[in-house]
Amino acid sequence: MKKIITIAAMAVMMACYSHAAIYIVGNNPFGDWNPAQGVEMTDNGDGTYSYTAEINGTIWFVFADGLSSDWTVFNNDFRYGPANGDEQVNFGTWTTTQKAGDHGAYRLTGSGEEYEFTFDLTNGRFMVNGDAFIDPPKVYTVAGAPDVLFGTEWDINNPDNEMTEGAGGLYVWTKKSVNLKAGSIEFKVVANHDWGQSWPNYNYVAEVPVDGLYDVTITFDPKADEDANVSCSVVLKSAPQPTVYGDVNGDDEVNIADINSIVDAIFRDDNSARFDVNGDGEVNVADISSVIDIILRGTPKDLTGDIGLDFNDGDGSVYIYYTGDELVTLTVYLDGVETELQDGFLWLGDYGEYTIEVIARARGYKNLYTAFTVNWETPLPPPMYEPEISITVEDNDVIVRATGQGEVRLYIDGVEVDNPCSLERLEEDYVVSIVATCQVEGIGPIFTSHMEYLVPAKDNP
Repeated sequence: MKKIITIAAMAVMMACYSHAAIYIVGNNPFGDWNPAQGVEMTDNGDGTYSYTAEINGTIWFVFADGLSSDWTVFNNDFRYGPANGDEQVNFGTWTTTQKAGDHGAYRLTGSGEEYEFTFDLTNGRFMVNGDAFIDPPKVYTVAGAPDVLFGTEWDINNPDNEMTEGAGGLYVWTKKSVNLKAGSIEFKVVANHDWGQSWPNYNYVAEVPVDGLYDVTITFDPKADEDANVSCSVVLKSAPQPTVYGDVNGDDEVNIADINSIVDAIFRDDNSARFDVNGDGEVNVADISSVIDIILRGTPKDLTGDIGLDFNDGDGSVYIYYTGDELVTLTVYLDGVETELQDGFLWLGDYGEYTIEVIARARGYKNLYTAFTVNWETPLPPPMYEPEISITVEDNDVIVRATGQGEVRLYIDGVEVDNPCSLERLEEDYVVSIVATCQVEGIGPIFTSHMEYLVPAKDNP
């Protein structure tokens, strides 16, 4: 009877610890994310399961207590994983897991060695043992669409899309003055040109409200929570300009819709150049008449000339001109802000990069639009050298002269004197301190030369 009871007790204990199977499903070597082909772990008989695999690089994985070729069945009935998105695994520590459906996966980076995976079904946790992988220096790249913004779409190796590390460990990527269509942009931030580490979990989507010229800035904080470490700024610099004379609403046609747009502009007292069809500086009924004339005349012609730009790096002046024979009106936008020309010139306010958009308009012709980028860099100061001090001994005097670049000054015994200056020779020798300085006015440091000089007595040859 005792023997029977002992056997029954052992059966109960085995029932507590035994389970049909536990699997690991993920990147290779764990079935290449086929929910019907995960690898089976070894049942240790005490409620834990183990499996040893060689891991080289970054993998993603989950656990399961069953397999199915149907992802919905696998996720709902068998999958063990993180509850709130992808989760980085720390080596040698227990990580809590649960049946969580399709809420992400575990991420682990191996160094090419063997790693032991232990799954504790009784306590709902797992551990990975092995040598921790030391991350290589991070290079963060932006990959996404459309190609007009990112180059080749979803290219993780494009060097033009590498982010720059800034203050506080933030990484930034900026693309200025890019023409985007209304809609959206999508992207992810990728580490070391490898999709194994990318953020956010799902593609970041930023809205583009209207067609136009935009500055796009993407910021990534590798230290922030994964649901808030990526941000994107899409700033409209200027809306697209009409390409047809009289097409004020930008649909490439001149019709009643343009008349309605001018009427709306009149009511809201908007004197923007795009609505000033006849170029008289005001938006009024005369512009409506001009549009009607255009409609009656039919399709306008192309302008024969081009828009040109000359930039003077010395004073920041920009000269804008039209090369054709037609009498045109030039409308200029500096970084998206309409700017008046003075005899064809505008002046940049400070050093930096500017976007200059120019529209040439002429009655009966299509508008001509051109955009330029001007980079006014801070000029380097001219090279400076120490001034030279020369001395000429005469019968009764000693002539001291200082030469150098820029503004040159001469000091004798700490007092500024004329340059050159004359020192009288006395009955006995005497010593003076000579200092010369030079500086280009307003730029660079003051360079100095110094010497102690013995002025010889009159009778000393």
